[in-house]
Amino acid sequence: MNLNIPSPLDKVFIPQLSRDIYIKRDDLIHEVISGNKWRKLKYFIEAFNSSNSNGIVSIGGAYSNHLHALSYACYLLNIPCKLYIYGAQISDDNMMLQDAIKWNSQVELISRSLKNELINQFWQNDGFFFIPEGGEGELAEKGVAEMLSEIESFEDSKESLIIIPYGTGTSCKAILKNTSNAHVLTLSPVMNNQILIHDRLKQVPTKFNLSFAGYNEEYYKEIILFKTQTSILLDPIYSAKLMQSFIFNFDNYKMYRDIYFIHTGGLQSWRNYNLRYKLDQIR
Repeated sequence: MNLNIPSPLDKVFIPQLSRDIYIKRDDLIHEVISGNKWRKLKYFIEAFNSSNSNGIVSIGGAYSNHLHALSYACYLLNIPCKLYIYGAQISDDNMMLQDAIKWNSQVELISRSLKNELINQFWQNDGFFFIPEGGEGELAEKGVAEMLSEIESFEDSKESLIIIPYGTGTSCKAILKNTSNAHVLTLSPVMNNQILIHDRLKQVPTKFNLSFAGYNEEYYKEIILFKTQTSILLDPIYSAKLMQSFIFNFDNYKMYRDIYFIHTGGLQSWRNYNLRYKLDQIR
């Protein structure tokens, strides 16, 4: 695979803050397998290659960035791939599923009630190597930790702030385990998601009280404004909500000397987001 690693580190002036911050451009690692998706998959794939498994199996939701990246990685590496997807229908409107089918993944739709039962079966091994939902686990954390080593200017200091979205919490855990002093700021778009409790982890108050893939016109306009100002497009589910909430609450964080925002990719989600809300096709 042609991967852009180390990914670029852009120093970006944010007019609303009247200062520069760093943006770690993990969205540029690969056109499809981008952001922390590749970082979380890397050592799972190495472990699969050292196993006697017949393929890779994983589970997730109808628009999972993790499953999308995994499906394409398996396609490129000629690894049989099974995807169990809950809360979905196979239709032309779900481009993530259409891609997975196009890339020869075996797709099976399941009910949410079967999710935990299937996960227990996967751990018992049916001949396929299991990667947990969202690519969660110690192997994923090992890959995410490598991202920190790529930032030459990073100092593990109380004056450093790392900003990264919260899904499974894997990336936050990896950063906290591999630093001793730096603070981490996060936001989960999942309602009632239980955030890891840690003295160096803070959750920014949300500016937009939206559902997981929710929309309102102000939110959309701010994403477009940020792209106009910086030439950087953020994904509408995770990173844009975090960035806009950080900007809105910046007075609480302006004391940090160095601020690093981690762009975790996920831009494929724009396709269904645009379709659902009948927006201009930005990607």
